[in-house]
Amino acid sequence: LFMSAKSSFFNSPDVELEQSSTQEALDGMQGFLTKYPNSKYKEECNQMIDNARQKLEVKAYNNAMLYFKLGDYKASLITFDNFRNDFPESKRIEEISFLKIKNHYNYAKNSIESKKIDRYSKTIEFYQEFLDKYPQSKYLKEAEGLYDSSVKEIKYINKINNKNG
Repeated sequence: LFMSAKSSFFNSPDVELEQSSTQEALDGMQGFLTKYPNSKYKEECNQMIDNARQKLEVKAYNNAMLYFKLGDYKASLITFDNFRNDFPESKRIEEISFLKIKNHYNYAKNSIESKKIDRYSKTIEFYQEFLDKYPQSKYLKEAEGLYDSSVKEIKYINKINNKNG
């Protein structure tokens, strides 16, 4: 069983490629450890699990960044949330949380007028969550700028709507 999982691990492709075989290898190694928790292969298996998880994390991060760079706002939000759910202990969580604010700000900015207030409000909500979690973040200054711009945009839209309404 260990050798089967190990061969699946070595069959795992480069991170740029589709990773279903990496997930299969991970599942196989975890299944092996569940069945044989005191095996002499335990350490080697745990090392391969760590390596497979790292590969899946890099792949998920690269996917999220691709959608972000392409300006696919909805897909980007989904991949950021998926990344945070799948890799909650990642060292990239703070960056992903910041990019979620930036992405949603751009989403609001490029939206039709009727959607802007809701989307800027959501940007503000993401900023407040970020501030609560990362009050000393290296991204805080830029995040504050996006927050301030969102507040100003909402005020401006409301002012225009009140004039016209």
